[in-house]
Amino acid sequence: MHRLKEENKRIREIQTANARKLATYEKTSRQQQNQIQRLMRDAMLKDENLKRKMEEVQRLKNEQKASLKYLLWSGVNYYFSYRKL
Repeated sequence: MHRLKEENKRIREIQTANARKLATYEKTSRQQQNQIQRLMRDAMLKDENLKRKMEEVQRLKNEQKASLKYLLWSGVNYYFSYRKL
C-alpha cells in the first residue's frame, strides 16, 4: 500500500512537471508569435511610410520640373519678344 502511494505521488510529480514544461513552451510560443506579428506590422508601417514619402518626393520633383519648364519658356518668349522690336 505504501509503495502504491509513493508510485502515485511520483506519477503526479512527473505529470505536474510535464504540465509546467508544456505551459512554459506554450507561453514562449505565444510570445514569439506576438513578436513576429509586431515586427511584421512595424515593417509594413515603415514600408507604407517610405512609399508615401517617395510619392511626395516624386510629386515635388514633377512640380519643380514643371515650374522650371514654365520659367524657361517664359524666358524664351520674353527674349524673342524683345528681338521682334
